[in-house]
Amino acid sequence: MDYPTSFWLHSNGRIVRVLYNSPTSWNNTMIADINLGTSEVDLTLGNDQEKRHLISKFNLEIADRECSYRKLSFKGNDRFIIKEALDVLERIGNEYRVLKIHVWAALECQYSYINASYLPLEEVRRQIEEAYDAEACGLPKSAFYCGTTSDLDIKMEWHRHHDFEIAEDIVQAWVCATIQNAEKVKQWAGQEGFDTTESKAPPYEEIRRAAIVYLLKKA
Repeated sequence: MDYPTSFWLHSNGRIVRVLYNSPTSWNNTMIADINLGTSEVDLTLGNDQEKRHLISKFNLEIADRECSYRKLSFKGNDRFIIKEALDVLERIGNEYRVLKIHVWAALECQYSYINASYLPLEEVRRQIEEAYDAEACGLPKSAFYCGTTSDLDIKMEWHRHHDFEIAEDIVQAWVCATIQNAEKVKQWAGQEGFDTTESKAPPYEEIRRAAIVYLLKKA
């Protein structure tokens, strides 16, 4: 499935649009225009009932290829432009903390998402075992953490500050059809020997929508 965060440059060359399409909730979805010239930020959140249509409108424009924005890649000059946008957020401070976490994670980390909404749980378990085998290098399953979340970027930032570092910033995530399915996979992982110790939930996370199950190697 597509990575939830994407970056777009307006035809005027000055505005970077950040689009975060949450895999689990409208409330976590957001769109922001960052003006590289004035350092102004215009943020629209998906939980704003009066403005969320602006996010839907832009997604439709992207699909129809009728928008005045060019999608930025993570290479070459495009990466430099995204970094400029992140620098604006860094200078502002914590006013746009969640937005900044999404931008930083997309730029600096290696998170991969798999749409598991139509996969049987047995297949998700098989893929987790396969991911472990590829990264284990002789390490026991207890060296890997398996958890659930509604927002991978926020949860990984929380882990780094409160629990453990993440090896090479690599995380694999499976977006399940329901919270119950994600929890069943996590319970299985604990029985198999993976670390599933509960961590205190980040203040920005919607626990009731934690349909993403993820696997990472602790550093």
